[in-house]
Amino acid sequence: MDNNKELFKREYYCEWIRSKEYQEAHKLWLWYNYHCELYDSKICTGSNEYEDYIPVSGVEFKLINQNAIRNLKHIQKERENLKYNGVNISDKDWNLAKKHFYNYKLKALEEEYKYYFQ
Repeated sequence: MDNNKELFKREYYCEWIRSKEYQEAHKLWLWYNYHCELYDSKICTGSNEYEDYIPVSGVEFKLINQNAIRNLKHIQKERENLKYNGVNISDKDWNLAKKHFYNYKLKALEEEYKYYFQ
């Protein structure tokens, strides 16, 4: 959705504030995507026309996959900790928050990361 449509949607359709559970899921997926993209930017030596970081060897591919798995385990553990503390993130909120970051690049992730974590 282009910027004008997004602004119209927010202003005139009164987009509702998400639940605390969704917001926590959003922060966890932001953390995951930011750390994966940051790692990929340092490891991957290839790129495409969309400025995505592309592994060019089996070693790079293995390293970025290991990092992604480590980061995923971290946010899953944090989700369990939140559940233990009374914030139960539903699968629906979890998947909606995950979907939010599909097309984010590192620069956009950095801006949002600063907002939540610094």
